[in-house]
Formats: sequence, structure tokens, C-alpha cells
Amino acid sequence: MATLWFVMKIALHSMFKKIDRYLEVLIGEKINNGEFYFI
Repeated sequence: MATLWFVMKIALHSMFKKIDRYLEVLIGEKINNGEFYFI
């Protein structure tokens, strides 16, 4: 059970890192365009 959680954690972590990078670029572009709002 602990092993499964560990594998899921690693998978989620790498997935979130990709999403994080994508959001970083997306938000960065919005800030550059001056249309960034905190949701």
C-alpha cells in the first residue's frame, strides 16, 4: 500500500511539475500583456 502511494506521489509530482511549468509560462505571458488577475 505504501509503495503504491509512493509511486502515485512521484507520478503526480512529475505531472504537476509539467503543469506548473505550463502555468508559469501562461501566467508570465499574461503578466507581460498586462491582463493578469488573481483568481
